[in-house]
Amino acid sequence: GKAAFAVGALWRARLGRPDLVVFGHIHFARLARWLKVFSPESRIWCVVYGIDVWTPLSRSIRKGVTRIDRFLSISNYSREELAKNGDVPGDRIGLLPCAIDPVWQERCVPWREERVRIGGETPTLLTVARLVASERYKGVDSVIRSLPNVLEAVPEVRYDVVGEGDDRRRLEALSQELGVAANVRFRGRLRPEELAAAYRDCTLFVMPSSHEGFGIVFLEAALFGKTSIAGRHRGSPEVVEDGKTGLLRERDDVRGISDAIVRLLLDRGLREEMGRAAAARLDARFTYRHFRETLEAAIANG
Repeated sequence: GKAAFAVGALWRARLGRPDLVVFGHIHFARLARWLKVFSPESRIWCVVYGIDVWTPLSRSIRKGVTRIDRFLSISNYSREELAKNGDVPGDRIGLLPCAIDPVWQERCVPWREERVRIGGETPTLLTVARLVASERYKGVDSVIRSLPNVLEAVPEVRYDVVGEGDDRRRLEALSQELGVAANVRFRGRLRPEELAAAYRDCTLFVMPSSHEGFGIVFLEAALFGKTSIAGRHRGSPEVVEDGKTGLLRERDDVRGISDAIVRLLLDRGLREEMGRAAAARLDARFTYRHFRETLEAAIANG
């Protein structure tokens, strides 16, 4: 329970007097004032992600925010939103971009060695997301709605949807309604090696989400040299560079999404070029080594 957690956390702080306490969510800011009482010498940091700071913070959270020494945001967009919605000075908010999970990446080595591969014989779109009603902003329905137009240009296209949740039935019904059910595969949850194979075998990754704080799935696609179509919203443009590592489209722009899909499916040279650029950008900015170096520098600089 929340109360037991709060008491336990404060008691540990009193006994251990840690140099640094890191809150994993902005809601824990409510504990900041009490933690300073129990362990006044402790520094307090807080990691922020996306939707958690995209709206004005409650009064109780804002009171705690004033006692937090430093924030680490996974994207510049969320950093700006925190500054606006929490009245936090910009110099108290650092950047700590997400990175590829190093354990998963290591397990993917056998598949990653083939990441220059363009995909299987069937042109395949891939989305990896939670299929829950609260996250319809991922844009899976927009991709399904785009398929009739895509099929006119690429009749053999297939759309693989990886993930599970309470919205799956609606999405399946939508594909039936639009007459594209034969071209859509709902694959449910996959084991790590199956997920790696799905990325390897797809032609391009598509998720025009409107509410991504960052978008780790775009990094996972880039790991296999695949270009992405992402939403022109929030944190996604910081991961997918429009016109260079992929294409950005509005979440509800079904025609724009279908045109982008057709363009990349039919232009193999452009697709390969963007896929290589995505992989290079991942290696240069979003590996676990970069994440660790950024965090170490933040800790060293206090």
